[in-house]
Amino acid sequence: MTLTRLILAAAYLGLLPAAFTGCSSTSIAIKEKFGYAKREQLVDKVESARDGQQEAKQQFESALQEF
Repeated sequence: MTLTRLILAAAYLGLLPAAFTGCSSTSIAIKEKFGYAKREQLVDKVESARDGQQEAKQQFESALQEF
């Protein structure tokens, strides 16, 4: 790995996600440059949303039972 790629990887992992949290297309493009395909990114987001929805459902059911 060249020094330039190492610096880019460090910047990507440490700084760029915080800088581009509002710019989804930019974040997607940067991840794609590092070999993380758009399809994989979408699948991960959908799975994360599904998992979050399941957790919210369980918390709601638990709160409803306690009530």
